[in-house]
Amino acid sequence: MDHKISNRLTSLVSQRSSPLLSVEVFNENSQLDVQFLLIHGAMDRKSSMKRLALKLAPHKVIAYDRRGYDESLLLHPLEDIKELSPEEQVADIWRLIKGRPTVIFGHSMGGTLALHFATESPVDLVGLITYESPLPAENWWPLWMAEPKELDQPIEHDEAARRSEEFMVHMLGKNRWMRLPEEFRRRRRNEGVTLVAELAFLASTKYLINYGEITAPLFTLTGQHASERHLLAQRYLVEKVRNVRSAQIVGAHHGAHISNSWAIAQVCAAMAEISGYSSMIPHTSDVRSSCKGSTR
Repeated sequence: MDHKISNRLTSLVSQRSSPLLSVEVFNENSQLDVQFLLIHGAMDRKSSMKRLALKLAPHKVIAYDRRGYDESLLLHPLEDIKELSPEEQVADIWRLIKGRPTVIFGHSMGGTLALHFATESPVDLVGLITYESPLPAENWWPLWMAEPKELDQPIEHDEAARRSEEFMVHMLGKNRWMRLPEEFRRRRRNEGVTLVAELAFLASTKYLINYGEITAPLFTLTGQHASERHLLAQRYLVEKVRNVRSAQIVGAHHGAHISNSWAIAQVCAAMAEISGYSSMIPHTSDVRSSCKGSTR
């Protein structure tokens, strides 16, 4: 078995630019104008978005496993790490929204990719919400797990698997990671090449985000227990994006799309309304009070 994925098979990118993605659609026949696209972060999968998706009913909601993750990796095994470039991942977002007014929620690195998408000023992007999204191409961003120079040679599968496990242990804790089923842990380790490659791409100065090109309204979120680097990124977005709001989810850690999905759903509803669309998402006073924010 070949344990390396080439980064030199350039012809494959155009040939495989429309990969098979594992997509789940909620309320597919909704007659409401605005839909929601939920984009997960590194080492995550669409299933983590299910609680949030259910709370966005009766709107149409799309969640998907990004390239190289979970069921999409099974449907579309990687042959070239260039398939994980921001250009290719942004192309997936274009295909998924399919000409319908869309509010995007991007968790962590899913939000970073959504910011790249927003710089293309897509007419159907009516609002963008990011949650603790890193900005690793900026020279002030702290230590990152991968460097752009790693894209200059094939990525070793076993070493990438070790780093993906290290990432998961950092996020979950060693005891919780070891309690997970072995098959689950094996599949996460198999996503190591995806993790290393996309982190390396996004850390490159080639992929500095042109914030001045973002015309859609942005809501940048952090949790109450956010790290200093995520708070710094939020402040930077408030400074650089012209139409921006910021808020903090009280009591939330990094996984707020799971643990605080009601609060996230309320921000999604607010973004739809800010953009001029009716929202049918129920409002609850206790959730509304869980955000502290500012507008510029």
